[in-house]
Amino acid sequence: MINESEHPLLFALKRTLHEAELVDAFPQKAYNLLTAGTGEGTIRVCNEHSKIAVILISSDLQGMVYFNTVNEISQNNASVPMILLSNFVTLNSIRVATGIGCSEILQRGLPGNFRRNFTQIFK
Repeated sequence: MINESEHPLLFALKRTLHEAELVDAFPQKAYNLLTAGTGEGTIRVCNEHSKIAVILISSDLQGMVYFNTVNEISQNNASVPMILLSNFVTLNSIRVATGIGCSEILQRGLPGNFRRNFTQIFK
């Protein structure tokens, strides 16, 4: 398990039901969750917390385009894995995501399925 005090998880998501669902999926005592609602906010949180374990970044993030956000984070800290959350996953979107520095890409699905699939990754 990720040590809560040393390696927080950063959720960079548009303020939607998906964000609430993801935050609710993680036991608050087991993980130190950080959130950001914009690209600029994501970069600011990354600069304030040097030991982020994983960044989950949404393709519909407000403010700075997620391409630019991922690129700037990668330049400052290439070792932080980033997972892109997208409404659609195609071969092209996988290429784009990995090309800009994302480790993985996950497709959003129906809310119940999305929560179940996402929490299985962090078991």
